[in-house]
Amino acid sequence: MGERIWKYIALFAGAVAVQTLLLDNLGLGLYIVPQIYMLPVAMLPSRTAPAAVMLWAFLLGAVIDLLSGTAGLNVIAILFTAFCRPLAMRATFGAAMVREGVVPLPAKVGTGKVLRYLSLLLTIHFVAYFAFETLTFHYIWLTLLKIVVSGTVSVALCYFGIMLFWGRRNVK
Repeated sequence: MGERIWKYIALFAGAVAVQTLLLDNLGLGLYIVPQIYMLPVAMLPSRTAPAAVMLWAFLLGAVIDLLSGTAGLNVIAILFTAFCRPLAMRATFGAAMVREGVVPLPAKVGTGKVLRYLSLLLTIHFVAYFAFETLTFHYIWLTLLKIVVSGTVSVALCYFGIMLFWGRRNVK
């Protein structure tokens, strides 16, 4: 149990570092906004207490907001994502696997399910993020384009992060 906590703390620190030091400074254009900082919350086992998931999410969002100067935008988006996480897990993995304590890793559930789960969570995340960023329906088509493009890039980066961090080995 203690080893698993340290692994998530390392993932937390790594996601924050990559997000703030690399991805926030890339300047890929108006429509590509890659975000991987929600990966530690997404990768928590399904049996993790909801209060712990929300606390992780708040801490991640607050640290990213503090380092990026986004004044609460990331906290709002990741808390909404964390709130919807159980629904996304049930929709992707099924209620039985969620009750058993599924860990969303390719070695455990398969690559396709992990990609669907990440796609669903990142779509939820980006809808909240860009909705609060724009606060208007005037540019809805551009906002939807940003959600699709940023979501696609972010899913690929998150999957790469999972493979880099956990690999294909069977993780307890």
